[in-house]
Amino acid sequence: MKVIAISNQKGGVAKTTATINIGAVMASQGYKVLIIDLDAQGNASHGLGFTKEQLNNMVSIFDCIVQDTPLPIVDAITKTDYDNLYLVPSNYKMKDAEPLLTTVMGRELLLKESITSCYDQLDFDYILLDFPPALGVVSLNGLIVADEVLIPVNGNYALEGINDLLETIKRVKRKFNPSLNICGAFFSMYSIGNEIKAILDELQNYFGDKMFKTYIRKSVKVEEAAGRGKPVVHYAPYSNPSLDYKALTKEVLEHVEG
Repeated sequence: MKVIAISNQKGGVAKTTATINIGAVMASQGYKVLIIDLDAQGNASHGLGFTKEQLNNMVSIFDCIVQDTPLPIVDAITKTDYDNLYLVPSNYKMKDAEPLLTTVMGRELLLKESITSCYDQLDFDYILLDFPPALGVVSLNGLIVADEVLIPVNGNYALEGINDLLETIKRVKRKFNPSLNICGAFFSMYSIGNEIKAILDELQNYFGDKMFKTYIRKSVKVEEAAGRGKPVVHYAPYSNPSLDYKALTKEVLEHVEG
């Protein structure tokens, strides 16, 4: 079982879109995949078809890492509408997670403890973690359990905050998780234009061989899919972003399994 964190502390870089679509592609190829939604907004949970009302009545990630007697992660796993694809949802309670965890002893290890307590019951090939847009305690929990970090970047100040993320990864690797690796980075919102080429060149220079070749083309189909609670690879399977996410997933699998 491999755990992949999709992380960038900057908002609006398509972390959630990448998480649910990479997960959906993996699942369609026969891998058994669990997505853990760590974001208080619950966009990954909504993007997999769950309504706000449903989520508010479900066992969630909050119950596994924040409440006084945390539950094992297996208690929060729910099936999605897609074969091989499962979810640990997030809901409104997660908005209080950061302040509630401030004074908790061992707060960095709560997700690890929740997973470890039922590890033998987790028969997944991949766990994908959808991160909040901040490097707080919740994100730290995710990095501590991850094997790989996948970094989406876009055209708006593409490298803004990346150094902070990379420094955090180094600290986590040194103090908590020596096996943590950077899987790679990918350009998440591509559109034709001269400035885009300059940004791609900048990213290539910065990440080197960690920069994936696939970039995700912009399309209204992504927003339409999100509005209908579906991954775009299922909503519009032949659209440009769907083809791109399939290619990106192939690259990710080749890296992780190679």
